[in-house]
Amino acid sequence: MEVILADGRCMLNTAHATYSYEEKYTSFSKALRTIAADIPSRKSILMLGLGLGSVPLILQTQYNCQAPITCVEIDPAIIRLAKKYYPYPAGLANMTLVQADAVEWVTASTQQFDLVIADVFLDAAVPQSLHSTAFLERLRRLTAPGGILLFSRLLDRQRFERPLWDHLDQIFPEATQIDTGGNVVLCFRNT
Repeated sequence: MEVILADGRCMLNTAHATYSYEEKYTSFSKALRTIAADIPSRKSILMLGLGLGSVPLILQTQYNCQAPITCVEIDPAIIRLAKKYYPYPAGLANMTLVQADAVEWVTASTQQFDLVIADVFLDAAVPQSLHSTAFLERLRRLTAPGGILLFSRLLDRQRFERPLWDHLDQIFPEATQIDTGGNVVLCFRNT
């Protein structure tokens, strides 16, 4: 992993993926635009995977989102980097940073959230532990009535992550897919 300054923004990269790029993190900039009208009414947000905090930054600065954001990140080094490089210090006060495995945290949690965002990658791959139907069913249960779930994965990994794609279709048959130009973000509305 490395943090670089690109076009005046901090970018967190691995060998094959960009984890974070402030408000220029296009995969979630595009996905969030599709639910823009719903963002102001969100009262609680769960973020799985943190990077340098691009998604919370976009929510807070572009959508004036005031909801508390629980961010679950397994890697303590990424949490340290996010705290160091988060460009909107006032926004950190609305974020709870939890160092934990996403699967274990989701399995143990009983709270429901109005917006659930899964942006969990190990380099360019969604970790195998997130492919299971048990995990995805638990994510569905954590999405409050009227809530929205966004789940990101890379389009060019589809053939390698076939079980994940199939399980997402199985657990969220009513969901739509948002093509963000490289990533595909599942958008599920819990009606």
